[in-house]
Amino acid sequence: MASPGFSNPYFPSDVVPVSVIAKLPPCISFRYTKVANIGATQAERQVLDSVEGTGRCILTGEPFLRLPAPRSQIIITPPRESDVDAVVCALNAPEIYHWMSGPPYPYLREHGGAWLTEQLTETDAILEDLQKGDVEPLLKTSLGCPLRMIRELHEDGTDTYLGWMGIYRSERQEILDVNEREEVLAQDALRKAGDPRIVWDLAYYIVPARHGQGIMSAALSAVIDQWAIPRLNAHIIQASTLDGNVPSIRVLEKVGFRQRGGVCNHEEVRGELRGVQWLEWNRTRILQGAQESTGRAGEHEITQNEMYMHCLYIRAFPASVYIVYST
Repeated sequence: MASPGFSNPYFPSDVVPVSVIAKLPPCISFRYTKVANIGATQAERQVLDSVEGTGRCILTGEPFLRLPAPRSQIIITPPRESDVDAVVCALNAPEIYHWMSGPPYPYLREHGGAWLTEQLTETDAILEDLQKGDVEPLLKTSLGCPLRMIRELHEDGTDTYLGWMGIYRSERQEILDVNEREEVLAQDALRKAGDPRIVWDLAYYIVPARHGQGIMSAALSAVIDQWAIPRLNAHIIQASTLDGNVPSIRVLEKVGFRQRGGVCNHEEVRGELRGVQWLEWNRTRILQGAQESTGRAGEHEITQNEMYMHCLYIRAFPASVYIVYST
């Protein structure tokens, strides 16, 4: 399908006819709201009601997720090889590396190149798997989340790197006993994509110049709403913070994470022993909160699409449609 000729490749569109949207192949994913259903036939509504996903850049074919207003200039994409300099700059910032236990310091360009190679290998495999086999069901379960790099779009179509976020199968570092952890990991490895028993780990950072602006919490909530729930069938996502990282805890709590009791461990970070706090996003707990807010007593009374829409904030989706156009 040819592009309708929008000037900005990462475009939001609220004027694409519903009849066109409904006839797109099921492998093409897009976002919609009830506003987009105006004028749709019953069959078209069923198609729209069954799909939720991301958009794709009409020039590069790069999948992306756009944050809702007032942050619609922020998108989340897979990594690019060209991100290396921005990544190196970010991970040498004291405001970031002080709160991260994994990356070396100083963080060299060779570190960034190796890390990006790993990221690209992972995300390419995820995207390739999504294109395999039959297109049914409309929303195929994913091996992971390929949308990791947070960027700010500019009017000329260029963008600036703002940060990274990753949701990946848990390494179960919260289990302190090594033998027990290995047993759990062995069991987890046998679980296929979409298994609700899979535990996911979350990690992230944003460049210091954009701290305190609500971007990260908005990005996390968008990825959980639009990918982790419908694409991963995630029920438990956990994150860890080093003691003292109050801003990060607040970001996580804002998107539904709660501090987990009974898990207290320490980690050596650049020669210093530092405490670690664990937080957990639990879909069952959040869904129960949504049921209480909507006045519904039983989970069976909430349809799958309603669960997607209510599970975090019971908020309406933005009134826009993001279409995947082939290049």
